Amino acid sequence: IYRKDNVTKDIVNAVVKKLDEIEIKINDLYKQIFLNYATWYLEEKEREMVVLEVVHVTKRYRKVLANDDINLTIEDGRIGVLLGPNGAGKSTIIKCIMGFLKYQGQIQVNGLENKSIEAKKIMGYIPEIPSLYPNLTVDEHMEFIARAYKLKDYKAYKDALLERFDLTDKKKKFGDELSKGMQQK
Repeated sequence: IYRKDNVTKDIVNAVVKKLDEIEIKINDLYKQIFLNYATWYLEEKEREMVVLEVVHVTKRYRKVLANDDINLTIEDGRIGVLLGPNGAGKSTIIKCIMGFLKYQGQIQVNGLENKSIEAKKIMGYIPEIPSLYPNLTVDEHMEFIARAYKLKDYKAYKDALLERFDLTDKKKKFGDELSKGMQQK
C-alpha cells in the first residue's frame, strides 16, 4: 500500500508488473482504469512540482531584441541561476517573470499566470536600487503594498515581517532615511 503523495512512475510500473507476475485474473477494463488514473495522477503531480515555467518568452525594446524565445522550468526544491554577460537580458527576463514588462510568450508561477494577483502574492523581488515612496514611512509603505495586493488581515503579518527583518524600530522612518540594505529589506 502506497500513500497517494508517494506515487511515482516506478511504483505504477511495479504494481502492473506484480499483477502480471502473480497472474491475478483482473478484468482488463479495471487494469486500464488503473493505468489511466495513474498516468493522469503522475502528470498532475508533475505539473504541481513546477514552480516557475517560462515558455517561448520574447521581449523587444522597439528594434532591440532583449530576450529571444526564452524557455526554462524550475521545479520545486530546485535553485535556478541566470548567468551571462552584461546586456545578455538577465534583468529583462526577471522583470518579465515579475510581470513588470510586456512580452510575448507565457510565464507561470506555481501554475498561475504570473501577472495574476494570486501569483504576485507568492513572488518576491528585490531590485538592486530600491524604489520607495519618499513621502511614506516604512509602516505606511507596507500598508500601501498590502492594500495594492488586496491582502486581508495583514497587520499581524506586517508586524511579523518588521520583526523578522529588524525593521520594527524603523517603521516610522521615511525610505530615504534608511541605508540601501535597509531599503531593500
